[in-house]
Amino acid sequence: MQSLRRMIDTPTYNYAAKIGKAVYTVLELTRMLVILGTAAGLAFVADVVWRRETGRPIAPGEIFLEIVTSRPYLLFAAVIVVIRLRRIRYRLRDHETD
Repeated sequence: MQSLRRMIDTPTYNYAAKIGKAVYTVLELTRMLVILGTAAGLAFVADVVWRRETGRPIAPGEIFLEIVTSRPYLLFAAVIVVIRLRRIRYRLRDHETD
């Protein structure tokens, strides 16, 4: 009788698993943005310090644009995006177990 009750009470579709995948996707995308933002922020601070030490003018908009369009930053961003998107893809393809 208990096994029959358990079988009847078990849902046929696991909504929690789908919600978990959605939350994982949002968290991974957030982590990706935090990593890219932190890298840009550190590069910005380093460039401001360097400009202050060398006596060059400090223009925040120009510095930020220079950083996010530089090849090293774009390469770093591409690597981070590929890694995070692969992790999301593998997680979304996982089969859920009850």
